[in-house]
Amino acid sequence: MGALSRWVMGVIWLMAWASQIMAIEATAIATLVLLDPTIVDVSIEGARTLAIASLSSNVSVVSAYAPSQIDQGLLDPYNCFVLPELEFASFDARLTPQDRSRLRDWITDNNHTLVLHGDFNGNAVSVLNNVFSYNLNILPPPRTSRAPFADKTGSAVNTGFENLGIPQLLNIDAVYPVYTISVPATAKVIYQSPDKLEAWVVEFPEGLGRSVFIAYDFFLRDDFGGWDSILQTAVQAGRASVSIVSTGFPTPFPSPPTRSPSMLSRSPSSQDEAISRSPTVAAPQANSRQQDGGPVVLLIVFMVLVGSSVMAVLWLISVKCLSYQRQRAAMRDQQAVRAEMEMERHRPAEASPIEPTQSCRESQVPSRTAVSGSPAIVFATPATDVEVKAVEGIPTLALPAND
Repeated sequence: MGALSRWVMGVIWLMAWASQIMAIEATAIATLVLLDPTIVDVSIEGARTLAIASLSSNVSVVSAYAPSQIDQGLLDPYNCFVLPELEFASFDARLTPQDRSRLRDWITDNNHTLVLHGDFNGNAVSVLNNVFSYNLNILPPPRTSRAPFADKTGSAVNTGFENLGIPQLLNIDAVYPVYTISVPATAKVIYQSPDKLEAWVVEFPEGLGRSVFIAYDFFLRDDFGGWDSILQTAVQAGRASVSIVSTGFPTPFPSPPTRSPSMLSRSPSSQDEAISRSPTVAAPQANSRQQDGGPVVLLIVFMVLVGSSVMAVLWLISVKCLSYQRQRAAMRDQQAVRAEMEMERHRPAEASPIEPTQSCRESQVPSRTAVSGSPAIVFATPATDVEVKAVEGIPTLALPAND
C-alpha cells in the first residue's frame, strides 16, 4: 500500500506540473506585427519592433494589409496588435468604417492591446483619434521632443508598467510625443517630460482592453534609454505579470546616438532573420487561428495522467473497501465467540440423577399398586413423594427419602 500511495502522489504531482504548463501556454501572448513595406520601414523600425516583441510573445506578421481585413477577422487569433512607425503611409487611410468598429470592439470587448509607435507625420495619432474619437495633438515640426528625458509618473500604478524598474526614459532623437494637455482624462500618462508638457508613454484604457502609445520609433538596432523594456511591457499589458528580457545597456545609459546615414545602413542582424522566421499572415479568414501542436500534446499527456490517476484511485478505494469488509467479518466472528463464552459462563449447573439403594431396587415393582398380602411401599424422591395407597386390611410401610 505504501508503494501505491507514493505512485498516486507522483501522478498527482505530474498532473499539477502539466496543468501549470498548459496554463502558461494558454496565457501566452499571441502578437501580430504590421510589416507592410508600403506602410512600415520593415528593414529598420519594423525589424527592430519584431525582434523585441518576439522576446516576450509568439509573433506573426501581416506583410500586406488590404482594407476590410480586420473586419474579416484578421485580429481574432491574437492578443496584441503592434503598429511600428507608420513612416511611409497612413494605416488609418486603409481602414474602412467596419475595420475601425471591429478594431474598437476587439480591444474593448476583450483583454487585448493595440500598441502604436510615434512617427513624424502623426499617423499613429490619427489611428487613435479616428478609432476612439480622441483629440490627441502632436508637436509642431520637427515633431521630436525637446526634453532630454521623461520621468515615470504615479499613473503607472495598476498598470503593467508599475513594477518596471526604469525611472527615466532618454531622448534618443526619434521620440515623437503628444501634448499632455490633449490626452483624455481617462488615459494614464506613464512617462512625461519634466515640464509635464509632453507625454512619451500613454496607456488608454478602453473597456476590457487598452491602447498604448510609445513616442519612440525604434530606429536603433540597440537598446538605449530603456525603450526595449517599454515595448515588451506594452505587448504583455494584458497579463497579470510581465516578464522582461534584457536586451540593452544597464543604467547609467551611455550617451544616446542620433539618426545618421551610417546607422540606417547598418548590416543586417538577427532581427532580419526574425522577419524571415516569423509566420506571415496574408489574407486570414474570419475566426481563423494558428494551430500549435504543443498545447495538443500537453493536453493528451494531461488526459493520460488524469485517466491513470482516476484508475489508481478507484483501485485503491476497492482495495480499502475489501480490507474493511474483511475486518468487519473478523470482528463479528470474535464478538460471536465472546458472546457464546459469556453465556456458557453464566449457565446454571444441572442436578445429578439419584441412584436408589440396593434394597429399594429389589423392592421396586413395575406396578405402583401393592400386591395383596404384602406391605405397601412408598417411594420418596428429592422432587416429589409418590404414595401408593394401601389395600384395605394390609399395613403400609413408608420409606424415607434417599438424599
